[in-house]
Amino acid sequence: MKIVKFHSSDHKYYQQNLQLRDAILRQPIGKTISLNDLEIEMDNDFYGSIVDDKLLATLSVYAEQSYVAHLTAFSVKTHFQK
Repeated sequence: MKIVKFHSSDHKYYQQNLQLRDAILRQPIGKTISLNDLEIEMDNDFYGSIVDDKLLATLSVYAEQSYVAHLTAFSVKTHFQK
């Protein structure tokens, strides 16, 4: 397993990130990720746990100001939770 940092411009991991977040965070509550959601996270830093080039867990961080950051959109594939 390795931990990677990526941005929305890294399409390979970002697309896996969107699929994982949609499956874990949105679908269970009857929602989907919208274009507006994607616009507001354009400058976020994303981190992921990767095994065999597959994203197993992801989280997003954005800096509000110096020394203040917010952790958002934390999701883990169901099989790897607990």
